[in-house]
Amino acid sequence: RYTDPKFLGFEFVEIEQVIAPKSARLRFGERGGFEAHYIFGRNPGEPITVKNIVSWPIVEAIKGRTVYLRYKDRFNELDYQNTNANQGSFNLTDRDSGAQPMSAPR
Repeated sequence: RYTDPKFLGFEFVEIEQVIAPKSARLRFGERGGFEAHYIFGRNPGEPITVKNIVSWPIVEAIKGRTVYLRYKDRFNELDYQNTNANQGSFNLTDRDSGAQPMSAPR
């Protein structure tokens, strides 16, 4: 259905991550990043979380809404706001279930 992906190369950028009590922000150098505000429910001291999600390897995710999500390089340009956001801890290697095996570029 899709053609084989073409390896386009690597580019190194500084990554900055800020996690605050009510929000999170991530920046990819000058390429862009996102900021999300957590969603709070009945208890204003704890953000809403979800568990048992099969889409990604996060045990428990904090729910949020993006203030902005922007990224731009030679091939892509994204600019969104008010999108779904999830935050959680994970540790993923090429040997974990669901991960694609590491292979050399073709």
